[in-house]
Amino acid sequence: MTKRLRRLFSIFVFCSLFAARAALVSAESDSFVFETQHLKYVLGSDGTVREFVDKRDGRNCLQEGQTHYFCLLQKTSGRSDDFVDHGVHTGFNSHGSGREKVSFVSNRLERKGDHFVVSFCDTTSQMEHPVQLMLDIRVESNGIAMKVVSVTGDDFFSLGMAQSVLAAEDGDADPFAGTVMPLTINMTALEFCGRSQRLGGVIYRELGYDNAALMVLGAPASIMRDEMKAIAARLRKGEMPVHAAGGPFALDDPRNRGTYIITSTPIRREEVQSWCTHLSSFGVDQIYFHQGRPFRQGDFVFNQEYYPNGVSDFREVSREFNKHGITTGILTYAHFVHQDSRFVTPVPHKDLDVMRVFTLAGDLDEQATFVPVDESTADVSNVVGFAITNSVVLRIDDELIIFESASDDAPYGFTNCHRGAYGTRAVAHQKGTAVGHVTQRFGLFCSRPGSDLVREISRETARAYNEGGFGMIYLDALDGTSAMAKYREYVPYYDAFFVNEILKHTQTVPVMDYCFLWYPMS
Repeated sequence: MTKRLRRLFSIFVFCSLFAARAALVSAESDSFVFETQHLKYVLGSDGTVREFVDKRDGRNCLQEGQTHYFCLLQKTSGRSDDFVDHGVHTGFNSHGSGREKVSFVSNRLERKGDHFVVSFCDTTSQMEHPVQLMLDIRVESNGIAMKVVSVTGDDFFSLGMAQSVLAAEDGDADPFAGTVMPLTINMTALEFCGRSQRLGGVIYRELGYDNAALMVLGAPASIMRDEMKAIAARLRKGEMPVHAAGGPFALDDPRNRGTYIITSTPIRREEVQSWCTHLSSFGVDQIYFHQGRPFRQGDFVFNQEYYPNGVSDFREVSREFNKHGITTGILTYAHFVHQDSRFVTPVPHKDLDVMRVFTLAGDLDEQATFVPVDESTADVSNVVGFAITNSVVLRIDDELIIFESASDDAPYGFTNCHRGAYGTRAVAHQKGTAVGHVTQRFGLFCSRPGSDLVREISRETARAYNEGGFGMIYLDALDGTSAMAKYREYVPYYDAFFVNEILKHTQTVPVMDYCFLWYPMS
């Protein structure tokens, strides 16, 4: 190649690379354009999303008649009934503040080097908020990736990004679809992934936002699932709760079209044949074993009367069912803890959740049946039930105590106490010691969200699944996370944390059932 040809080739390569990069930013000085094969996504320097364009016909799919702010800063937790979009049932109690939301919208988007900086202001006064969000925004093969680089300032509860509302589909044979896929656990999507109308992801200051990321997708509905599969396939095990039978892959696994029953009956190996004959006559090819009689929730000890050798005996039951074309599943109560489990007795785990902490008002010997506390107990209830978040159990150090009632007037405290409950030991306690009111729901103790205990239960869940020869996991009671979460908005993060920990340790791909979380749901 001559020097002239080499020079021309070098210029061509340079211009091509420059053009490829320049294509991400429009010629207009007040906007930034990002394009995939199917989507043209335009952000304004005023902090708005201006276009979400179907490149087949050039139609802007944003809902008309409103401003689509690219980012939203929320200073405080809002009323709990505002968060149905996060996939959380509104019918469960939470520790949410119930306050009105205080929000700021993005009013400026600037490019600084390879990154983009978002500023915020009050919509009424136009006063700027001191928090700034720095993002890495780049086009990838199937979407537009956005990652948090840094946040300047900490005066915020949550930060939403890539937010917009798409117009309702107009009945086209192959409508244009949009969605946002979280790429990290600390990013929560406003809606389940798929053909969404409200796009956006949210991070929470208290939960952490290091490297939080999402992907904005736009594509014809007919290929949207393939686009999502390509993105999910790039996520590594342990990074996100992804697996080959859930989320965008769910329709590809024939097990997800099976018919199941749930039983609380422990079944011996020699009884499997008769069960299979009965189930097959109804077209049932899957059976879930419900926590309780077959095994204990939390530490997954199998019923010794039916399975003397523990889970290994149950594995033989699974094998017999499998021979007849029936898959067994383990139905757990998520991260809840049975009172007889090793996480409660003889020494309660440090991460058992408590609803409230009181202060011991005086020294307490091991015989005392009245537990005095400094704080008022007038609002403490002794009403408990399956769907009620409450207990009559106290924790002082490593002792559990069952109380009969609480004082309505001073001196405040808990009366008619049964000391050393649930196999713990009654001991003396000093004045000033913390007195925790233990959280209970569904008749079980609760684990503190995001804690080491949650990790341990997730590993025990995976161990029981692996060793028991199961092919399915049903995380019943996962909706109960809202009973412990400080704010309702945190529930999707804590649920993703728990499920991800399970999937880190499963040795085969499980069919997964539960209430929330799109990625692993089968």
